[in-house]
Amino acid sequence: MSPSRLPGLRGRAGTTLKRGMRRLFPGRSGPGPDVGHTPAVPPQPEAEAPPQVANPNPPEAGILTEEMLRLNGEAASAEGVVAAVHPQDFIYWFICRHPNLTLPAATSYYFSDGASSARKLDEIVSELGYPADGPVKLLEFASGYGCVTRHLKQNPRWDLTSCDIHREAIEFLEGPIGVRTLQSTSQPEQFAAPVAYDIVFALSFFSHMPRSSFGRWLKALYSTLKSPGYLIFTTHGVKSSVAFGITPEDIPADGFLFRANSEQDDLDTVEYGSTLSTPQFVIQELFRSVGAPIARFREAAWWGHQDLWVVKKVD
Repeated sequence: MSPSRLPGLRGRAGTTLKRGMRRLFPGRSGPGPDVGHTPAVPPQPEAEAPPQVANPNPPEAGILTEEMLRLNGEAASAEGVVAAVHPQDFIYWFICRHPNLTLPAATSYYFSDGASSARKLDEIVSELGYPADGPVKLLEFASGYGCVTRHLKQNPRWDLTSCDIHREAIEFLEGPIGVRTLQSTSQPEQFAAPVAYDIVFALSFFSHMPRSSFGRWLKALYSTLKSPGYLIFTTHGVKSSVAFGITPEDIPADGFLFRANSEQDDLDTVEYGSTLSTPQFVIQELFRSVGAPIARFREAAWWGHQDLWVVKKVD
């Protein structure tokens, strides 16, 4: 949940959020580098005065109150999805503890933004020519605790497998969410899928990878595709520079900026941090690691600042 994923949140509000996330699960294993698709909270208006706090008494992280369960049920019902939320779902707690969102607004946002990402993926795959009635074999990589997964499951076009590195997330996805799963690995070279997929989807995963594993994970995920097939992923691009607190002119000449900081206390920040990568850098990494054609590129297509990439695998 690095500041680079929080457009519009700067100064005291952004600092408060980052400190708050580090207190979520002290002494417990948090989400790993495969849990990367944190929704961006809606930008707040710029003002000279400190931002107004809409949530002065945030809920205690990890404890779902009766009110939260009720709100979850209402928001899930509106989207037609499972209401269950795992107590360690860091995306959920980040949003519910956000100082500028009331608890009803936060729970609604958690479910509606997951639905929005699922619809966006569906639209992209339709553009690529896949039939609406499927089945399309989809690997959702870095799925976390099901923020997007629960919505993907409702779409009959998907033959869905969701993948994460944490056993707790895998068990939750298999249980309450009810999807097929695949355990991920810490090293790209050790990652192996039992079947090939039409689509591999990695939402906001490469926004945290260091230079040492960026291209290796591109190669690993690309290798799980059928031919033809598509790797769909997002990155922090030039538009994310504002959230990094820099200007585009401050981006290094090679187009890659990695900051070894993270809200994840159980992770080595050398391996999981905040990553900004320009189109120039990503294109070079794609050419070097997989040599595949880019079928789609859209700047700031996700959450208003993450770039969208669609890479095609061909014989």
